[in-house]
Amino acid sequence: MNQLILKFSKAFIILVLCLFICVPGTVLAQDEEPAPEAEAGEVVDVPPESEATESPVVEETVLPTQENTLLPTESLPELEKVLPAEIEPVETEIPPSAEPELVTDVVKALDESDAVLVDEDGNMLPLATIEAGATLKAADPWFVDNQDSSHVIAYFGSQNECDAWDKPSGYSSYSCNVNPTPVQAAINDEHSNGTTINLSGTFTESVTIKKNVTLDGGGVTTFAPLTIPGENGVETVIGVIYIDGSEAGGNVHVVLKGLNLNGANLGAGYEAGTSAVAGVLVNDATVELIDNAIENFLSANGIEASGVTAIDSDLILNGNNISHNSVGISLQGDSTASGANNALNFNGIRVSIEGGSSAQLGLEPTWTDKADYSPGSVVTLSGDNSMEDYFLPGDTMMVEVLGPNGYAAACDATVDEIGTWSCQVTLWANLNAVGDYSYTATSLLTGEVFSGKFSDGWHYSFLQFMNVESGNCGAEVSIEVYLFYYTDGHNPIKGERVYVFFEEEEVASAVTNSNGSAKVKLTVPRGANAIFAYYPGHTAMYSESGLIQQSYVPRMDCTGVTVGNVGQPSGIVTGNYGETITVRATPYASLPIVFETFFAYTSITFKLNGETFGWDYMDNERVAYADLDLTDIEPGTYPGAITAHFPGGTYLLPSSGSATLVVIGIPVTVTANTGQSKVQGQNDPDLSYTSSNPDVTFTGSLSRVQGEDIGTYAITQGTLKAEKGYEIVFVPNNFEIKDKYTPVITWNPNPAVINYGTPLTAAQLNASARYNGVNVPGKFVYDKAVGDILERPSQVVNVTFTPTDTILYKSVTASATITVNKGTPAITWANPGNIVYGTSLDNSQLNAASDVSGVFTYNPPAGTVLNTGTHTLSVTFTPSDSGKYNPASKSVSLNVLQATPQVTWPAISPIVYGTPLSAKQLNATSPVAGTFNYQHNDFGRIYPVGSYSVFVDFTPDDVVNYKPVQLRNTLYVNKATPVVHWPFPASIEYGTPLGDTQLNATASTAGTFTYDPPAGTILDAGTHTLKVTFIPADTKNFYSPVTNYMNIRVIARTIKIMVTPTGKVYGDQDPELHYTFTPALVGTDSFSGELKRFDGEDVGNYWIMGGSLWVNNNYRLIIDYAQFSISKKPVTVFADPIIKNWNTNPDPKLTYTIDTVLPFSDTFSGSLERRAGEDPGDYPISQGNLALSANYDLSFIGNVFTIFKNPGPEDSDGDGILDAQDNCVSNANSDQSDSDRDGIGNACDSTKYGPTATLVVPVTGRAGFVPFNCFISTVLELPSSNSVNGSTGLCGKTGKLVEQEEDLLPDDFPAGHLFVSGVQLTVLEGLTAVAEVQDPAKFIFSFAIPAGMEGREFTVLHWDETLKNGAGDWVEIPAYKEALDGSPEITPLYEGMEDDGRLVLEGTRLSEQLQVTFSTNFTGLFVLAVK
Repeated sequence: MNQLILKFSKAFIILVLCLFICVPGTVLAQDEEPAPEAEAGEVVDVPPESEATESPVVEETVLPTQENTLLPTESLPELEKVLPAEIEPVETEIPPSAEPELVTDVVKALDESDAVLVDEDGNMLPLATIEAGATLKAADPWFVDNQDSSHVIAYFGSQNECDAWDKPSGYSSYSCNVNPTPVQAAINDEHSNGTTINLSGTFTESVTIKKNVTLDGGGVTTFAPLTIPGENGVETVIGVIYIDGSEAGGNVHVVLKGLNLNGANLGAGYEAGTSAVAGVLVNDATVELIDNAIENFLSANGIEASGVTAIDSDLILNGNNISHNSVGISLQGDSTASGANNALNFNGIRVSIEGGSSAQLGLEPTWTDKADYSPGSVVTLSGDNSMEDYFLPGDTMMVEVLGPNGYAAACDATVDEIGTWSCQVTLWANLNAVGDYSYTATSLLTGEVFSGKFSDGWHYSFLQFMNVESGNCGAEVSIEVYLFYYTDGHNPIKGERVYVFFEEEEVASAVTNSNGSAKVKLTVPRGANAIFAYYPGHTAMYSESGLIQQSYVPRMDCTGVTVGNVGQPSGIVTGNYGETITVRATPYASLPIVFETFFAYTSITFKLNGETFGWDYMDNERVAYADLDLTDIEPGTYPGAITAHFPGGTYLLPSSGSATLVVIGIPVTVTANTGQSKVQGQNDPDLSYTSSNPDVTFTGSLSRVQGEDIGTYAITQGTLKAEKGYEIVFVPNNFEIKDKYTPVITWNPNPAVINYGTPLTAAQLNASARYNGVNVPGKFVYDKAVGDILERPSQVVNVTFTPTDTILYKSVTASATITVNKGTPAITWANPGNIVYGTSLDNSQLNAASDVSGVFTYNPPAGTVLNTGTHTLSVTFTPSDSGKYNPASKSVSLNVLQATPQVTWPAISPIVYGTPLSAKQLNATSPVAGTFNYQHNDFGRIYPVGSYSVFVDFTPDDVVNYKPVQLRNTLYVNKATPVVHWPFPASIEYGTPLGDTQLNATASTAGTFTYDPPAGTILDAGTHTLKVTFIPADTKNFYSPVTNYMNIRVIARTIKIMVTPTGKVYGDQDPELHYTFTPALVGTDSFSGELKRFDGEDVGNYWIMGGSLWVNNNYRLIIDYAQFSISKKPVTVFADPIIKNWNTNPDPKLTYTIDTVLPFSDTFSGSLERRAGEDPGDYPISQGNLALSANYDLSFIGNVFTIFKNPGPEDSDGDGILDAQDNCVSNANSDQSDSDRDGIGNACDSTKYGPTATLVVPVTGRAGFVPFNCFISTVLELPSSNSVNGSTGLCGKTGKLVEQEEDLLPDDFPAGHLFVSGVQLTVLEGLTAVAEVQDPAKFIFSFAIPAGMEGREFTVLHWDETLKNGAGDWVEIPAYKEALDGSPEITPLYEGMEDDGRLVLEGTRLSEQLQVTFSTNFTGLFVLAVK
């Protein structure tokens, strides 16, 4: 089976090469220059198609068919979704490692998220760069150290990520840290204060920010946590990103840029007490949000949710998408939000404002959920009070939408309790929906109108390869693609990015130019067999194009060469020293069958280190051989030393391969000798060995395992090397390191006994060292030093001995014990200085000291107050360490002197006139008992304004120990401020003059009051400040003047407006609207403006509202609304008397007159009827279905329809020829012309010049557009028997006839017409629609008359979309007329507009076959109607 597959593959490749050889070159028109090539991603303008030949011709390269294209499904897992149904992918074997992600998935993901790939400097990266790939793989928070601008710090979740970090260039040092929450760790790092933290990738953590910092996600960073911890917020509100400036007094400024916050995964539960969650939560801080996406934060389980919540904070928002949240932005406390260009779509509430918060975001009060839609979309129209109180709860909003091609729709909604509303309309699901729309939303309560716009600009997009340049494997080639949408022909799409690539590699992109063309450059890969192009679409304008492909085979494919020898893997050549070995080379390519065709007898050149050592022709197995002599090559391994070169061929590129040369030497055994050693610390001796071949010369020496501890160490080969051609087989042995000698320390004599506190001397520190009875020189180090004080009762003294010869002797230690007895402490205490009576004994007197710690006991003790005289003080000292010291004592003398008592009299605070002196001023005190005497007995005395000296004498009760004292103070008396009392006045109504009720201030002393404004003033509505000025009578002792203020509130005067009900008859002018009011206006105030009623002219009741009626802000108008009634307009219809001759058809039109003029261009619908019958006589004329709208009261006065019969032979058409001999009874034709002699007069014959050969296309024939025949006319017939006959002049065009239903008409049918049937004729020339044709081309239309409608008056209407400035309207096809020569009269569609070009070649008429026929030179929509 495998052989069969191989034979099939070979045959296929031969076919590919044959086709490839036959590839034609691109031929340019004379004097035409080729289009310039572009670099990868560069846009190149292509000359417009209109400048080339009449229709563009694209020369295609002949390549293998799609059925034979190899498509490895394992490496392109998504490709089957876009392959045409007839292409079956062929399975091929792909290496296990080849599992790349399809590039279109990456491109589409970037496009759908509107993400832009940038480098560290913020420059956009093309997708076809290595730097772009590295950027896509990065996922780290990193920032520049704020203390060292050349240093970068990063945080990762694992060490592996740190190790794989692709560091940003341009910095001198880097540090990487591992933390399970890397973003929070980067924020907490003090080195990130005030810096920008760069982010990329997806994070499930939530973070808290309490400092100035910027988080920049570059548009490729997502925060999508599963839950949010309770500490990530304030009180009961938590956020994914929580910014808290409360600890810094609100002085925190944070910037969030290019982040995606998604709450879709939240749902793991929150801590108890949580009441609300937010994507971004800001508390007492300033935050800038730039180009972020915050979505899917939805309220659930009693927990409110919002995209952004601000508490006492300032938000600056620009370019953000805050959508699909229960609340978009929530402002609480005293918060502000400002900015522009933010999308707040699909939120339950766009902006929630509470407390003293405000927002200036440039939002309109009404909006649509998108700015642009596609056909069939459901449009949601909404309104809210985000910026101002526009909508009243309970109000009804009436919404009307108008669009292209006569689209009109309406919906209504009730405003909820928070002022929001929404309703929906559905766009047409076809291309008639494409265009601009406008809408109005009218309040039913206030009549206020809001308006807006949206559009439907969506199209299906298509891609097509234009010019594909062929090239060799590895060469750079140009690829050109064409992007367009199809609406009435090809329409190029400009300014959109498309992507082109080989297989799933080497992506390049370019933006289409004005012709929809884009050219990119790609490198042809090895074994290329297909090229692909992709356009991801534009969600607002164009659909995704899908992946298109074209087969591609390089002119010359890449090749390779494997090198080796028999028994070794490819890439390795092995041989023994001195031997000659055979090297084998095997060339290969992506298309293996090429070897059989072109590789035979091709020579391969072999080289060793660049020098040729042989060449050979390839055999039938595509293998070449060369011999290599290893005699002069040292044994060893030589990577890449051997190369083999393949020169290439007509369809294959040259290439080279290499292999590692391994030369194996002659073995010689070297054995390390036993018993080799040294004493620890000595230098190593030379290591010796024994060789198995004494004739072999060696260089270098043995070595051993490193180490200097006692023990054994392995001897190694070291640098020992045998002479050329030999290879050492080494037998190791051990090397031993032995221990050192140990000296003995003696201490003679033993140290003597000492008292505690006696320092050590050399008599105690006298050790010596000996080994085998001999003194060993060296150094002694004691752990106690001469002069040290030893502790009781004994101490051990240690000594360390270091020998002078440290190589042979060890360092040793020894110890000795010294006995320590108790000591006697010394007390130091001088006689204290004199003190005065009242001084308690303290450490100033009781200040004995000792050189050891212990307790002093004084007599008398501290705190004792001694009388005047000389006293003895004593102390007993008890040492703390009674084990080391004995107790001791000492005495001193102290003199006590008489004291001056302390008397305190604070400076007297100034007083105002009228304040009597009291204990508040006369308040001297002393801690000593005694008597105070104020010299002038001032208690209760009132001093006038001025300054005065005041004295006090203090006499102590204990005159033995204290002296008497006198103090002086100063009294200042200042002017007094009169106290003015003014009660808060009650509110007054506008028009009430100020009087004593409001101007009623009083004062604490006599004087006069002046008010501003004065009594009698009438104030406007609002809050006013009243002022009073008081001047006291006694200006010597009182300040003057004194001013006081008081607020008074003036309430607007309530005026009740009683609207007078009124009305009119439908069609009349509105009468003037009147009203009365109470109470009267103040002074000369008067009304302005006028009442207004709800719009409408139909019969019914309309509320009369306040309209623009107004006085001024001093009044509050309460309007008692009334209704405006429009009654029906009476109309009387008078039928006209009608007569006709017996046996003539049809009846003349039944006419009538009316007794009034219809307003507003109103018209009747329907028509009068008469009693059925065709016999001579009178028939009553009745109203029939003649009617007006509900705005009229219609009365009818009938008449009679008379049929009379002339005597004599019957001549129905009155042409003088009796019916029995007339060849056309229904139409007068006195000449009885019958051109084709078929017995039917020309006046009644639709084919008066003979039968017409026709090509009838049955209704069951091919669908779509039908080619018009060039030799006989073509009939397009529908199941309804309606048809169009196309003449042979339409040769080269195609046509399509479609039945048109009444409910799909572009506009309402004209009044007075009844729809019967309709057809839409579309004609194409190529892909271009044809609106009109030139002679001899023409169309003959035929409408079948339905059964039961015989005898009615018919007409044909044509829809002309050019009328009414492109809005379109109906136009009537004129009736059939003949010229003087009897031929049909040709008339323009519009009289007097011959330049229009559209002609009616034959007017409408009823044929004998009960068909309405007519002929035109234009296409479009035609409708048969009954008048």
